[in-house]
Amino acid sequence: MTAILDFLLAQRQGRWVATTLVTMLAAACISMEPGSSPEESVVLEVTVGPALVECVGVGPMQCLIVDGEFFYDSIEGFEYEEGYVYRIRMERYDAWPDLEEPPQDASAYGYRLVEVVSQTPAE
Repeated sequence: MTAILDFLLAQRQGRWVATTLVTMLAAACISMEPGSSPEESVVLEVTVGPALVECVGVGPMQCLIVDGEFFYDSIEGFEYEEGYVYRIRMERYDAWPDLEEPPQDASAYGYRLVEVVSQTPAE
């Protein structure tokens, strides 16, 4: 009788482990950002500005501040003017569609302006 109970308990624990692993895997897939696959493009609405800041990418450079973080790339078609806070829509797309991996020190994505939603003077 004890062997049967041990077997049933082991089965139940095995099912719990399997269920937990499947749930964790599903949660990881669901929480992926839309467009995170380089093959897809996605339109993002972000806040830019109000000033360029010194940063270091491949070398010293000036970065935009996008949603409060350094943005090391350029945005095609976006003409930034210091002293303003912008709300823009930009498309993020695969910058290297013919390569499995982007060149070293290059972003996997390219960015292109879709629309300037607003441009307000910085306070």
